[in-house]
Amino acid sequence: MTKARPTMRPRRTVADPAPRPGRWHRRVRVTLAALAAVTGFPRLAAAQTAVPEHAHPHLPFFLFGAALALGLTALLLRRLRQVSAARARIEDSLHRRLREQDCLHRVFLATEDMARPTDDILADIARALSDSCGKPGQYRFRIRYMGLWHDDIPAGITPLFSLPILVEDVAEGEIALASPDGAVTSLPPEERLLLNLVTSRMAGRATVARAIARHAHSEDRFRRTFQQSAQAIGVIRDGIFTDVNAAAHAMLGHPPGSGLVGRRIEDISPDRQPGGEASHDRIARLMAAAMAGESTRFDWEYLRADGTPLLAEVILTAARNDGHVDIYTAWTDITVKRQAEATLAAHQRTLESEVATRTEELTRLNEELGTLLTTAASGIALMRDGMIRTCNPSLAEILLIPRDLLIGASPATLFRDASDWASLLEQAETEMAQGHIFSTSVEIRRGDGSTLWIGLRANAVDPLRPQNGAVLVIDDISKQHQASLQMAAARDIAEQAARLKSEFLAHMSHELRSPINAVLGFTELLLDSPLSEHQRDYVRKLQGSGRHLLMIVNDVLDLSQVEAGKLRIEKTEFRLSSIVKAATDTIAAAAADKGIELVVQCDPALATRYLGDPLRITQILMNYLTNALKFTEQGQITLRVRRSQAGRLMFSVSDTGIGLTEDQISRLFQRFSQAEESTARLYGGTGLGLAICRQLADLMQGDVGVDSRPGQGSTFWIDLPLAALPDAQQAPRADMLARRRFLVIDDNPHAAAAIAEHLRAAGAMVTLAARLPDAGTADFDAILIDSQMPDPDGFATARLLRERHGTATPPLLLLAHRGGQEIVDRAHAAGFRDLLVKPAEPDLMLARLLSMFQPATSTTQPEPLPAPAPDAGAPSIAQRRALIVDDNPLNLELTGALLARHGMDTATATNGAEALQALLEQDFDLILMDSQMPVMNGIEATRRIRALPTAKAAVPIIGLTGNALDADRDLAFTAGMTDYVVKPISPTELKAILARHLGVAPPAAAPVPLTAARPPAKKAQAS
Repeated sequence: MTKARPTMRPRRTVADPAPRPGRWHRRVRVTLAALAAVTGFPRLAAAQTAVPEHAHPHLPFFLFGAALALGLTALLLRRLRQVSAARARIEDSLHRRLREQDCLHRVFLATEDMARPTDDILADIARALSDSCGKPGQYRFRIRYMGLWHDDIPAGITPLFSLPILVEDVAEGEIALASPDGAVTSLPPEERLLLNLVTSRMAGRATVARAIARHAHSEDRFRRTFQQSAQAIGVIRDGIFTDVNAAAHAMLGHPPGSGLVGRRIEDISPDRQPGGEASHDRIARLMAAAMAGESTRFDWEYLRADGTPLLAEVILTAARNDGHVDIYTAWTDITVKRQAEATLAAHQRTLESEVATRTEELTRLNEELGTLLTTAASGIALMRDGMIRTCNPSLAEILLIPRDLLIGASPATLFRDASDWASLLEQAETEMAQGHIFSTSVEIRRGDGSTLWIGLRANAVDPLRPQNGAVLVIDDISKQHQASLQMAAARDIAEQAARLKSEFLAHMSHELRSPINAVLGFTELLLDSPLSEHQRDYVRKLQGSGRHLLMIVNDVLDLSQVEAGKLRIEKTEFRLSSIVKAATDTIAAAAADKGIELVVQCDPALATRYLGDPLRITQILMNYLTNALKFTEQGQITLRVRRSQAGRLMFSVSDTGIGLTEDQISRLFQRFSQAEESTARLYGGTGLGLAICRQLADLMQGDVGVDSRPGQGSTFWIDLPLAALPDAQQAPRADMLARRRFLVIDDNPHAAAAIAEHLRAAGAMVTLAARLPDAGTADFDAILIDSQMPDPDGFATARLLRERHGTATPPLLLLAHRGGQEIVDRAHAAGFRDLLVKPAEPDLMLARLLSMFQPATSTTQPEPLPAPAPDAGAPSIAQRRALIVDDNPLNLELTGALLARHGMDTATATNGAEALQALLEQDFDLILMDSQMPVMNGIEATRRIRALPTAKAAVPIIGLTGNALDADRDLAFTAGMTDYVVKPISPTELKAILARHLGVAPPAAAPVPLTAARPPAKKAQAS
């Protein structure tokens, strides 16, 4: 089958008719649009609109060719322009890279020198960045780096970009840039990269700087440590010391920094070491070992600079530094250590020897201990966990229980009640836990059923480990227990005897003091009555004997109280002059009778008031003075009061008597002991006084003693720690007699010196003379004259002065050795203005002298000042009513007579019941109550009076009794007595007590002139 051939269009010729215009027109337009798109010339696209619809048929072909040529030309031109632009961009980028490279080079150069100042570095970096980023001057930079700033950004411009400088992950600065004109709003990546590179370079420099600083610090610290170390250290390179610290130089005796550097170890060592090896060979071997990496320790002997050896312990350690191997060496002086080790080794050998010896001794001791336990009389047992683990045979014998039965048994079986053992065990465990030994006595039951008293001691094996048990020691104490029962009975008997003794002494004190009170009281009344001289002498002797008997009674009672520990020491305020006067008054009259001068030397600088027990101090002084008078036949007795070297108050009594030997002194101050029997026979005495003095001094924390030589007299002293009290009312003595001149005439220099001491302390000028011719013719304000002097005596001396000077005679003061009306009359007749009884009390003497300087009442004869008149309005004890309660008629009569002398009205009662009834029926201002009476004693009566519901319960009750014990005094005050006075009582003391408790102030001590001392004329006529 034949395929049909496509129909061919006939070729068109010129003569053919024109094609349809719309088709070609569209083709031309499409072509022009394509050329315009390819060439980029928009005018070609516009040309398509200029082609007419019905143009020549060949016009589109012509236009197409022309358009194609133009399009190709335009395309070529465009391509040329693109090449030129790309070249320009490449050149610009190249210039930028060159600027960036230049910037980085400049930054590298700026940061390369680590010593360059940071300010300069920042300025160079800022200029490099400004020249390299953007156009020159396009950006301004601010750089903060390591605490420093470089800022080119004008104020008020906000940075466009900021990049931190990180050093070890910590921001140590930043780089910020800004566009001053605001034309740039973002930073190209290339410039960001440049800034990153710059910050990295700056961070690297900071890191290197820090590393250098750390290294320098580490190096400095190492150098300081190296040089300041107390350890000797050296550095060796190639066998030579390259560095040695100060400790090494000092240890080897070389000056610091010289002597060792540059030398070898063998240069400062002996040729051979202690082991015999050559120093050079040994150190080469040891250093080779150190070079091989071993840390080598060894002993080495050096030579000091002075050539002496030094044994040291050396350590070698190798380390690689800068391509070299250095050996660090340190050495320590072990000379003492090795010596100590040698000593320790020797000591260890000694200890081992001693341990061996001790082991042998312990073995022997164990054997001996076993023997001792076996043969010990005491029962011994080891108890653990409440059971007896082992015991010795003696325990079985004491308890009558076989030993094999005791082991493993509990001690509770020895008690009737197991609770008794439990209680005992608890006490023992408590004591042993504290490390104590428990000890007791207890009754147990033995194996045969009998009872036995045993002494039980328990001691823990180890108090910190109770499980180790305890050792029990048991003894048969049946005989001791029986003896203790007997001793308890004897103690009860002794205590009862002591009570009976105290009761007996209290009774005897009452029974003895009551008659002594009557004797002394009535002799006082007799002495105040008209008597002849012989009668008065007898009465005085009777009075002296009574006082001596009272002293003996007091000594016996004091001794009994001291032995019973019941004697109390008081601490009260007292005047020093009071106890001195009270002590001297006891022997003043007797001393005058024997013709013995009594002198008191009291330091004027001493305080006037002290705190202590005036009664006991006076008692000691009275004892000393009485003994001095007893053993002194002629001469003087001196009482001194001074401050001792220890600052205490010292009283001493010196006499010119027979003195004592050393043997006699050793027996003094002991109870019932005198110097020797012949002394007791010749002078009498019980020997109690000095013993009591010592015991009283001990109770007052004082001391007593005696200094004496045979034939030279004795000095008895007491040293007491008395506290001085301030006396605000005491007038200063320094100017009382200022500018006054006195003459003291006394043949006894000691007595005269004592008086002069107090006058001078008052500011006076004193002249001493033994008799009138020695006095000269000087004018004096007053003259003090002793009454007893060799011819002429004091009275004759006064008359001679009157005859010599007449009315110009100074006032005269008599220093009498005794008082009495006869002396007063003689003194007045001789022309004395006043008198003082020696020893003169300083305050009274000054008062008398001051009174003498007041204007006299007569020009012909110096008359003393009249006595001060009593105050009529002052209260008096006269007409007061008192109740006297006493079972002794003599005491009732005596007390009544003494009260009647003062104008008091009295009533009497013989026991407490009568006193209570009398008080209920009558009114009394005061009651004088004895304590020991029948029916009702004074203590019970006082209790009942105080219990009365009326105002009469407050009446003052004065205990006036013979009971002198402190216990009796305490009982009286507890019952409610107002005061307590021990018989006998002197009239003066009684009057003072009455005045005190009746509200009447006692008269003040005042000068008593001769006119006051003389009795009134009316009374004299009556007598």
